[in-house]
Amino acid sequence: MLAAGVAQLAEHVLGKDGVTSSILVSSLRINMRETITLECTVCKKRNYTTTKNKKLHQDRLEMSKFCNACHKHTPHKEIK
Repeated sequence: MLAAGVAQLAEHVLGKDGVTSSILVSSLRINMRETITLECTVCKKRNYTTTKNKKLHQDRLEMSKFCNACHKHTPHKEIK
């Protein structure tokens, strides 16, 4: 909805001939999520990747996940 309003405003200001595409509108989106890797604390194998919002959660993520190498649920921590 917002993108359509911005495109209409650009057409109004620049005229229909002055607007060639709406790529600028889609490039304004900022992705706040960052891909992280989870490592098994027992065998040190890197098993999982996921995303998290770095602005909301600065501390390292730790969760219990199934490790294929250990064949059991073990704690997995975020690595750099």
